Amino acid sequence: MEFGLYVARDSSVERADPRLKILLAFVCALTAILPVPAYVKFAIVAVLLGVWVAARLGVKLLAITLASLAFFFVTTLVLRAVIRGARAADVVSWGPIPISGSGALDGLQMCAQILAVVLSLTILVRTTAPTELGGGIEDLLGWSGRLGVPVHESVMMFTISLRFLPVMVEEFERLQTAQLARGGGVQRGSLIARLRAIGPMLIPLVIVTLGRAKELSEAMESRCYRGDVDRTRLPRRV
Repeated sequence: MEFGLYVARDSSVERADPRLKILLAFVCALTAILPVPAYVKFAIVAVLLGVWVAARLGVKLLAITLASLAFFFVTTLVLRAVIRGARAADVVSWGPIPISGSGALDGLQMCAQILAVVLSLTILVRTTAPTELGGGIEDLLGWSGRLGVPVHESVMMFTISLRFLPVMVEEFERLQTAQLARGGGVQRGSLIARLRAIGPMLIPLVIVTLGRAKELSEAMESRCYRGDVDRTRLPRRV
């Protein structure tokens, strides 16, 4: 259940105010996207890696995150340094492949942008409980409720979506175990056979997820849930 997004690790980052973490994550991601000098983007990535260590998220999770972004990094560098850089003035030949130094630097900047955005969001979600994260977003966007924006309902849907992710992973693991017990599953056969085995598992996964959603809606209705009307929060004591 490591995929369950938030896991309590009792770190200083986890104990920080969720509103502060949301604002800092937004500032880091926005600054990395804006046209700022390259050293600023790399500095943001370095700071986020330091926060990652302080949050005790672990080297394994960082390696998985970087591996999931490897395709985007490679394609970005090839596009900037080889394809578009072939028309630049500082092209050097590496065998039959022309490589541009400015294009490579531009590609590294774009990779730093992608990594900064992903690290910001990952640290935020991994160190903040869904309820606290939803409460922080609702506090920051509470002013828009005066304009008729359904802030509470939107935050509630966002929180439920985060809570459903580990549930869907757990159900998928159960279906996979049942398939393996019957001699099938996605862990046997060739790559094409494994991809084909995913299809029959999606239908029961969707049915189970819809059943969970129906149970949740019935539970909310039985408790007379009416949005943010006369609704208070239960703060966590530290």
